Amino acid sequence: METVSKELSKELTRAAIASPLEIELQEDRLQLLEAAARTLGYTQHATVVQKQQMAQTRHDQLLKLKAACEKLGIEPYSPESVARYKAKKLRQANRKYWLRNYVNSEFGQGLMIFSAIYGIVMTVVALAVEGGMSGGGTKLAFGECHPHIMFPLIYSGLLGIAYWWTSAILRNIVLDHRRFLHKWDHTRIRYYGGLVPDFALSHAVALARELSLDGEQFSVERLTLDVQESSRLSFDPDPFLVLSYAREPFYLDVWDERDFEKEN
Repeated sequence: METVSKELSKELTRAAIASPLEIELQEDRLQLLEAAARTLGYTQHATVVQKQQMAQTRHDQLLKLKAACEKLGIEPYSPESVARYKAKKLRQANRKYWLRNYVNSEFGQGLMIFSAIYGIVMTVVALAVEGGMSGGGTKLAFGECHPHIMFPLIYSGLLGIAYWWTSAILRNIVLDHRRFLHKWDHTRIRYYGGLVPDFALSHAVALARELSLDGEQFSVERLTLDVQESSRLSFDPDPFLVLSYAREPFYLDVWDERDFEKEN
């Protein structure tokens, strides 16, 4: 049973693997290069021959993968929809994290303390000024507050909050682009520490058997935090099961991590 949310099913579309273009072997050019190597000592002919061989190998692999997917009824996600989805998730993660990273930074925490002290000092000043203006007039009972005192209290509180938010936004615009710490990262399936849903594993096993592949060509791709920095708050991404074949990534499956963890 696939653990895919409605959002994933709407944004990601599956598509059959397209037939690769036929490779045209340039026999005349290859013969010329080999002749140049023999008579002139030209050494770059091997690079051209290697590129031709690699192109032919990739072409044959794509044909095999296409046939295997059709036989097994497997359709990877289209590269275009995967690229759009990954870019969207990266933007969402970064947008959520700029404030979190700011709050967790020494600068942000220090500014919160400063803003709180500023609000307290302004409140004390406002109370002192209001007391001086009252001139020792009517005494207030405990728990009561003169109406004129409320305005400086509210004003100083709002001013402290506005000061902190303005500093946070300006720091993000000017400096904190370096704090966007997320990236899409590959982990070989044998080293992946989490669970992979059965429906995704069944596709991987079927393709591995059909194409005689090993675990090195299967990986899990998910959003991760840069190891150079960290945040106390985490982001729960939707991982992909990826097949690396014919020098291309093929996104076989994706699952909603939160729903999958609830089931397990």
